[in-house]
Amino acid sequence: MLNPKILQIPLRATLFSTVAAPISLFYSITAASQLKSTFGKAYATWFFGYALTMVRNPIVTNMAFKANEENKAESKASKREQAREVEINEALEMRELRKGTVKY
Repeated sequence: MLNPKILQIPLRATLFSTVAAPISLFYSITAASQLKSTFGKAYATWFFGYALTMVRNPIVTNMAFKANEENKAESKASKREQAREVEINEALEMRELRKGTVKY
């Protein structure tokens, strides 16, 4: 089963894109409406789309790395707890063996 924190990465990325895309679209339409040439309008639209991509990719990558670090920490903690449980169980078994072999 996937860790819920892993599933939050696409959710956060989608949320960020959903908020940032209309802002970028607004600025590109505003800039394009001020320009007269078709090339200028296309360039303005391209520029704001490219700027959005340049901002979005590092943020989404950062979110992924943070989630990965959190998962590593949780994984280490769960492995440590499992090792502790195994050691406790082995000690209890050894104790029971000693109790069974000792004659009073």
